[in-house]
Amino acid sequence: MENHTETNSMEWDDWRQGECLLPALVGKFYDQQTYTDVSFLLADGSSVQAHKLMLAITSSVFEGMFFGPLADKGLKEVKVEDVKPSGFRRLLHFVYNSRCLSWKIEDPEEWWHILEAANKYMNTRLVEQVERRLREIAKRDAGKGVILRHLNMANRCGFDSGVKTVFLNTVIKTTSKLIQSDQWPQLDEGAIMKIYNQEFLAATEGELYLGAKNWCLRNTSSESEALKMFLDKFVQRIIPEYMSQRDFLTCVANDAFLAQVDVFRDWTIKIMVRNAADNTIRGSYRPMRVLQFYFNAQQRGNSPTQFKEEIASIDFQEEVTKYTAVITSVWDGDHTGLHLNLRTESQSKPTQANRPLSFVKPGPKSTKALLPNLPEMVSDEESQKTARKSALLVARMRDGTFRADVLVNLDENGSGYTSKNMFENCKGDIEFVQVMVVIDARPNIKVNAISHKQFVEFVGTHDVAGKPNIEEVPFAKEFEFRAEAHSMETAEKEICKTLRLKDCQAWYVNDNNLCRKREIIGTDTSELAGYLRYDAINKMIVKLMEDINANKGRAAYTGKGGDETDKFLASLAAMTQKYKAPKFWIMLEKEFKDDKDKLVSSVCKYDSGTGNLNYCGTICLQMNEEATLKPTTEFFNMILYNSDPNSKVYLRRFLNAQNVTKVSPSDDIEGINNFDIFVIQEGAKTSEGVILDYDKFIIQKINEFPVTFRPKSGADDRILQINLDGTQGIRHVKAKLCEAMEVPSTANVNIFECISSEGATANPLKKRSFRRPMEQPIVDEDPRKIKELFRHCEDGTKTLYYHL
Repeated sequence: MENHTETNSMEWDDWRQGECLLPALVGKFYDQQTYTDVSFLLADGSSVQAHKLMLAITSSVFEGMFFGPLADKGLKEVKVEDVKPSGFRRLLHFVYNSRCLSWKIEDPEEWWHILEAANKYMNTRLVEQVERRLREIAKRDAGKGVILRHLNMANRCGFDSGVKTVFLNTVIKTTSKLIQSDQWPQLDEGAIMKIYNQEFLAATEGELYLGAKNWCLRNTSSESEALKMFLDKFVQRIIPEYMSQRDFLTCVANDAFLAQVDVFRDWTIKIMVRNAADNTIRGSYRPMRVLQFYFNAQQRGNSPTQFKEEIASIDFQEEVTKYTAVITSVWDGDHTGLHLNLRTESQSKPTQANRPLSFVKPGPKSTKALLPNLPEMVSDEESQKTARKSALLVARMRDGTFRADVLVNLDENGSGYTSKNMFENCKGDIEFVQVMVVIDARPNIKVNAISHKQFVEFVGTHDVAGKPNIEEVPFAKEFEFRAEAHSMETAEKEICKTLRLKDCQAWYVNDNNLCRKREIIGTDTSELAGYLRYDAINKMIVKLMEDINANKGRAAYTGKGGDETDKFLASLAAMTQKYKAPKFWIMLEKEFKDDKDKLVSSVCKYDSGTGNLNYCGTICLQMNEEATLKPTTEFFNMILYNSDPNSKVYLRRFLNAQNVTKVSPSDDIEGINNFDIFVIQEGAKTSEGVILDYDKFIIQKINEFPVTFRPKSGADDRILQINLDGTQGIRHVKAKLCEAMEVPSTANVNIFECISSEGATANPLKKRSFRRPMEQPIVDEDPRKIKELFRHCEDGTKTLYYHL
């Protein structure tokens, strides 16, 4: 009897309860909290225990922490400081139980804490399940204030997740309701700025004004501070031309918030002249917009992947247009793709008596005031429905990879197919598909153009560090063409007529800094319409890249997820190169071709006395496969035709780090490109009789930048602007100043650094900016270069003070 009692005391309850399969036992085993060998100290002071081996099996992060080559084998405690305790606890629960569907989570922030933990410890299965749940929440709670709490968390979390954009798009579609919610004033600054930067919002400009005003009032301590914040952050993000008079009277003019600033007067004029229809939401007048749809993949067994239809609406001035997007899987043998169909349905609004106010005074004709000159707004609803439509389909696979394809031209029915090899060599299933559709009704295309002669003379005498330096030249002529009515050839003829050129074709500078002849885009009835289509596609892809970069995540985050995101961004960048519509044209005679074995260059003469460059003509050179030019005797005879045979010859390289190369018969020229310039320097001398070689001249120009000199006495009539070589020292500054003021170089000149604040803005409440000289002058022995003398100029100018 005693032995029997002793035997019973040595027994314990079997927690397995008859189960003997490992997957079903791991969760129960964790609940026992036995045989644990590591403790995690959480940020709230609590701790949880776990088993190193179990964690290492499920995560490479844990494996490296406990068993990697640099791991501390005796590690017993781990501090978890950058993940919320609730998220880490849920992560461990998921690791041991392999599911989270039973979780009942009321706090929306907890879902993001779990997603943060899953991303850090690279538990991709948990990431997928949480993201799927968040997408369901976004649909279920659309229009409710809780969506704004999710948007806050999405904006705070620093990891890559496509679900972040889902919540932003939910806010975009239900903005009007959300502005009225209690959670609106609790938005983080970054989140509300992201909302107001959107081109399309389902709210009127009056509602957006009230939302911005109330947010400022709730996030400052006084009305004056709120006004200052509004003028700093929101005044440029409200579009008065889209605001109806009713909204202006009920939302803006009924209180004194803006009454004391110029903004109120400016808005009054714009709103009365434009007189937008009531209930006009943001985006109704925009000739180009991007719609976004999100589809969760649904698959049962071996059946094809299925997607539910998604809907987006646009509130035009006279009607509401509903876009219904449907995607289906397409199978063709071993190839798989997607089919998109975009249906458009419009419903007219009830007619409204909304006559524009008259600015014409009663009385004689001489008393009638002129109407303000405001930009024309595009509001043709029919043009929106018949606009150019293109789409970008992005599929996120369950293995973390991305697949993307562009549907360049949706047909009349809004239908299009991806390529058959969109999912080639893809082993994973689709998790979700993001569809972006750009609807472009822009009627006109604007381009800037210069002649090749202007190009040569500018590049030959100026620092051209990048594309903007040439594309923003002040002498470029702007042209505007109606895209559907002009061909590329007729546009080129009109440009040539205006610039007084012979029959020319347009060339441009591509993103590789190479000059190429413009391509013919055959997607539409005219080439210029094709240019607008490519421009719209490019903008759509860039928008997606910006969204991904904004959500990409912590710099230290590496691993499969981060690597796949980087690869996808690289593929999108390659897409932008394909869909490019250059709008800065360099006009060159038609006789010159863009052939691989030929190179278009030009010849000009340099006057070393004046620094002037005179265009001589354009030449075509035969090139070998290595793009190497061999300067033969025949070459020099051609270049130096009608010039001194003893002249020096230089090659001015366009957008090349070498900038300038001296050409000699004994040295081959490597890496020469289209539009590089051969410069002939004859034996001219400066007034002092010293030859100023072209290579020194252009390097000097490259290093130069304009500096403003102000007298220390404060006399504004003695302000000078002088170009200085940034690589020189203080003695160069004094010499240049003496030269400009026509005083002897031995004159006693003191130079003072400038201290200035940030420049003043349009905000009348912002403190006045200041600018003053330092107390002590710069000594001649100061070792700094000129470009280092402006670190105290916070207003962005380059200013020095002088005393003579």
